Amino acid sequence: MQKDTKKLKILSILWPILSTIIILLGATLIYLYSNGYRFNFSNQEFKRTGVISVESEPFLADMYINDKKIGITPKSNSLEVGTYNTSVEKSGYVTWNKQLNVVEGKITPVFPFLILSEIQGESVWESKLEYVKNWSSIDKNVYIILTRDNAKYALWSYRVNTSILDFSTNPIQILTPTTEDITIIPSYNGDKAILVVSSKAYLIDTKKSNTLSSSNILNITNPNKYTITWAEDNKKLILENDSEIYAYNIDKNTAIKVLTKTKGTKYVWNTDKEGYLYLVTEIKEEDLENVYIYKISQLTINGTVTSKDLIEKIYLLKSDEYIKQYRESGIPTSQFNNSPVCTQTAGEITTIDINQDSEGIFIKTTLASYWYFANEKKYQMVATYPSELIAYSPDSNKFIHKNEMGFFIFTLDKEKEDHTVDIGSKKINNIDSSITNDIRWLSDSIHLYYKENNTIYFADIDGDNKTKLAEEENTVGYTLENSRNYLKTITYNDTGIQITKYKIH
Repeated sequence: MQKDTKKLKILSILWPILSTIIILLGATLIYLYSNGYRFNFSNQEFKRTGVISVESEPFLADMYINDKKIGITPKSNSLEVGTYNTSVEKSGYVTWNKQLNVVEGKITPVFPFLILSEIQGESVWESKLEYVKNWSSIDKNVYIILTRDNAKYALWSYRVNTSILDFSTNPIQILTPTTEDITIIPSYNGDKAILVVSSKAYLIDTKKSNTLSSSNILNITNPNKYTITWAEDNKKLILENDSEIYAYNIDKNTAIKVLTKTKGTKYVWNTDKEGYLYLVTEIKEEDLENVYIYKISQLTINGTVTSKDLIEKIYLLKSDEYIKQYRESGIPTSQFNNSPVCTQTAGEITTIDINQDSEGIFIKTTLASYWYFANEKKYQMVATYPSELIAYSPDSNKFIHKNEMGFFIFTLDKEKEDHTVDIGSKKINNIDSSITNDIRWLSDSIHLYYKENNTIYFADIDGDNKTKLAEEENTVGYTLENSRNYLKTITYNDTGIQITKYKIH
């Protein structure tokens, strides 16, 4: 009896200790598992792993790792650290393949967009009219086409993306000009256009049929002496000549002078979708002869012109000494403050582009390119060469730029957990920049499409999985629908014009 009592006392003491040990061991195992550790029974040791996460369009595709099927998408799989050949296959689609690096404790997310293996074209509009020339909106959603039939001319408007409930004719004949000696300036969204003909400027509605007699004649004396540019808000025109810059209000049919130019002074300006005009002005300081100094002002144009400084001073070295060093050593990847002795900023400003959604300014100089983070008031080098801004991504978090070294993606921000993305520029692979000038975003902001010679291709954001979509001669327009299912092309030949729809996904 005494022995039983003694055993119970021992158990009552040991049980809490054992319970605590079990709980701590379980918590430790859960912690190790959640942080990517797996126990290798053959080696009797813990190994840290990572995860490959695949979400394909369409889903329910077969997923392979190193040629071994591991399930159907969407699928996540824990793997030891290393490089793996990952494939996604689905009947009727081109196989997607990529070498993926598994990083310990990290998720490697990929989003394969599968392209149909057999892409068929379907004509949606054919005309025996002779093609003359065309214009397009910035987003390539609206194309304006001038045709000729003997001595008769017709102006057509074609919309790539239309509403489901829009049953109107597409394309639609919007005007019957009497000559081909015309200039068309589409607005950013393509809903309106300026027609310049016979020293007069008309406002044309691209969604309906127009006549010159019923169209609004703009109060611009001799429009041919101005460079006419739409403001990004689609409500104003900016008129510029050698001596003046005007802002023209479309609704009120009135112009207001923005500035009178000073002879010998270079003027760089741009607009944004809110309707502001931004002006770059050079500042002279005698004690800083080796530095260009500029300010960037935001102008509000609403009956009068009011101005406030967005960047009070930006200093750029006149010498290319340090830029050459960066070209050899590699582009700096961190943000920096600007000052008269800053070695990263150099050259004369030639172009600016303001994006409210991206909260910053793209700045191109004669020597390099930069991004200004407006909230942080800091800069980051985009390229050690002058780059042309090609297009912002639909999510406003990235943009494509091109310089003599090729095409690049500049990423402005990233999800903290996504180790595959770095802020800054990354070159796009498998693109011949000598024959390609126009790369476009898919509406998901992680895929691209572009034309090389007569062939239109689709690719991942890094240029991998380059896939042929269509091959046509004399392609004067091409755009992927926002639905991402159809590619529309506009082509012409000796027999006329054709608009073709290709189902790609």
